[in-house]
Amino acid sequence: MHIRFKNARILPMQTADGTVIHGELWVKDGRIALVGDPDGAELPAFDREIDCEGNLLSRTRTPIPP
Repeated sequence: MHIRFKNARILPMQTADGTVIHGELWVKDGRIALVGDPDGAELPAFDREIDCEGNLLSRTRTPIPP
């Protein structure tokens, strides 16, 4: 399953300073495939697209529901 979270503020776990990225997060088969600006990336066919409306996404251990 390919899921696209767009128009999001993303808090990656790799940054110690709390830097928030504005852009998209793509999930492919349960794994993160892209974080940030997809500028120039080929858009695959997504099974689901979610507009985050500027809300914050952060990493969790909870599986994404179908």
